[in-house]
Amino acid sequence: MSQKWLQRIGLASMVCACVFVGVGVFTIQDRITLTVAEEADSTAVDPIGLLADDVATLRRDFQEFGAALGSGLESLSTHWDEVGFEHRSALEWRLAVLEAQIEALGETGALAQRGAGTDLPRTDLLREGEVPRPPSDPLPAPAASLPGEPPKVAATTPAKSSGFLSFKLPSGKFRFDDPQRFQILGSLSRVGFDAKSTLHDFTGVTSRVSGEFSMALGDPGSGAHGMIAVEAATLKTGVEGRDKEMLHHLATETAPQITFELTSLVPATVEPVAMTVSGEAIGQLTIAGNSKEVRMPVTLSVDESRRVAISGELPLKMSEFGVTPPSQLGMIKVEDTVRVWLELRARAIGPAQLSAKGSP
Repeated sequence: MSQKWLQRIGLASMVCACVFVGVGVFTIQDRITLTVAEEADSTAVDPIGLLADDVATLRRDFQEFGAALGSGLESLSTHWDEVGFEHRSALEWRLAVLEAQIEALGETGALAQRGAGTDLPRTDLLREGEVPRPPSDPLPAPAASLPGEPPKVAATTPAKSSGFLSFKLPSGKFRFDDPQRFQILGSLSRVGFDAKSTLHDFTGVTSRVSGEFSMALGDPGSGAHGMIAVEAATLKTGVEGRDKEMLHHLATETAPQITFELTSLVPATVEPVAMTVSGEAIGQLTIAGNSKEVRMPVTLSVDESRRVAISGELPLKMSEFGVTPPSQLGMIKVEDTVRVWLELRARAIGPAQLSAKGSP
């Protein structure tokens, strides 16, 4: 009897538990949100940063256009003032000639009247439609003092084109073939590394990049030089303890910057129409105060906003720069070889002078 009661009590408990679970799920089902987020691309450029740079570029273009337009309109006004003065002088000279000719004709007519006497035909005796004939031997016209050649206007300014809007406005075309100086846009640039460990892979990245370089994109062999600097202490991997250990091995207190001094660029392909260049950037890479010459494959391309996008990557052994790969308790070890990469954006800031070896 007691066994049956125990079975009934257990069955009832199970039913109650199922009811409670069902009620609970029904009550909180609208409060549970499952979100699956993709891992952010560390090399992607911030779209807001791109928009801000485009706005700044448009502002500079309008300022240059306004300055050129004001100067050009002033030159055009001066040009038309000179043209008007020359035309006015020519008209005044022609008017003086006509007045002198009219005066000479008047004097000639008066002399003819006095010299011809009664030989001149009487106009009151002429038949209708008949034209009076001049005397058979008219008196010669007196020599009138006519003006000479039109006055010459001394040019006070250089000769200008007579075409409308003869001045030039700034062109928005990118000077692909001209040597130029380029400035790195830190807010649109990324530099980082990809590393592997016995536990998992990880990436370190920073946007604290600065520097300049000079070259003619259309002719990289004519010379290239520059310097790019990265604030090593701003490299982040997403784990605070790992970041602290990494910065210790990079000796950021004594060597706060990782630098790359560009000495030349050996081109592989140059596409003037597409405005792209690929090749090897050669220079001195300095990490933790130790330098070594490296050859990094890079690609440079000009975007629609006249920015130069630079992409490159290179496998490096940290031990070659005196950096010991981090490890924890001898169990979690980071591989010696890491993939260093860069995604830079640069803006042309003016012409550059280059020698064959790329030195300024």
